[in-house]
Amino acid sequence: MATAGSSPENVVLHQFPPTLNVVNASPPCLKLETYLRMAPIPFEKDLRLKMSRKGKMPWIEYKGIQVADSNFCIRFLNNEYEVDLSQHLNAEQKAIAHCLQTMIEENTYW
Repeated sequence: MATAGSSPENVVLHQFPPTLNVVNASPPCLKLETYLRMAPIPFEKDLRLKMSRKGKMPWIEYKGIQVADSNFCIRFLNNEYEVDLSQHLNAEQKAIAHCLQTMIEENTYW
């Protein structure tokens, strides 16, 4: 959890707290935390139920900038940290990955 002594260089990830049986019940929160771990980008969690100004969760704070929506957060952090987790893929593979990600995130419900 973010504290008063936290580093200003770290990303603060605002997300829902874990439950008794699940690391995070929110797929976007789980996606963003997984991305931060894979990148690897230093981050701290803030598990208070504080929604972003847009009313979204998860959201991040970095160097005074607030970004909401997991996809926007990832795009922002890719630029800030010069990260590309898909650099090993060719153009066709990136297109397929984008299609699958969009299909799963936007059109699959449980």
